Amino acid sequence: MSELVCAGVFSNKIEAELFKAALEGSGIQATIFVDDIGGMYPGVGGARVLVNEEDLSKSKAILEEIEE
Repeated sequence: MSELVCAGVFSNKIEAELFKAALEGSGIQATIFVDDIGGMYPGVGGARVLVNEEDLSKSKAILEEIEE
């Protein structure tokens, strides 16, 4: 079992969802972790996209493509 690592931090869940969709379209499993205190404070902690450690470098490359 692989360790989950952070592939990107976003200011809101919508941006994280878009990145996750791009990753999954490339065959990379991803999950989103949002620290918003149970929805009481959206955007406070940002949204992190987590991937398996072995997919991190490919995930970072996809993020760079998206940001261009």
